[in-house]
Amino acid sequence: MGLRVTAEEEINGLDFEEHGIASAYAGFMITPDTVTQAIDAGKAPADAVEVPLDKPEAAPSAVTVTSMPADGHHLYNVTIITDEKRFEPLKAAMEAIGITGMTITRALGFGIEKGRPEMYRGAKVSAKLLPKVRVEMVVSKISPRKIIDVAKKVLYTGKYGDGKVFVSTIDNAVKIRTGEEGYEALQDYPINK
Repeated sequence: MGLRVTAEEEINGLDFEEHGIASAYAGFMITPDTVTQAIDAGKAPADAVEVPLDKPEAAPSAVTVTSMPADGHHLYNVTIITDEKRFEPLKAAMEAIGITGMTITRALGFGIEKGRPEMYRGAKVSAKLLPKVRVEMVVSKISPRKIIDVAKKVLYTGKYGDGKVFVSTIDNAVKIRTGEEGYEALQDYPINK
């Protein structure tokens, strides 16, 4: 004879009913219910006022930065936001083109896809905020265009949620260990042990 539970226990899951925890799988349930309710992107507050929106104008063409830092090298921050499942192929591709450092942050968010319903313990759960990964790289020697082209090649599926790439200029970088600044602060050399 198998384990018998009530319908409510089946939907909530035994992790919650038996142990009082949301999930025994660390990281599977990204946000607690209180946070999800507070940031519920799908519902407006009862006292919200609807504001009519104009049709957005076409985006202006890219702006070219003409100033040059004192040492002659531009510094760029390249930020890529994409689905968590696409991170490992992206990381491998970035390493292949010579990226030696990146900062990765797990994030929650949504774009046009507005979240997709998922199944959890047999019940359909509406996911308002989707798990994403934010990858940041500050570069000078490697062109941001090269990073963009490689990211597009690796991340493209043709479906909503492939991700976005943002490029911004950086005024300065300082390597604390050596005191190097600007271009030199971004250069990595073999570690002598």
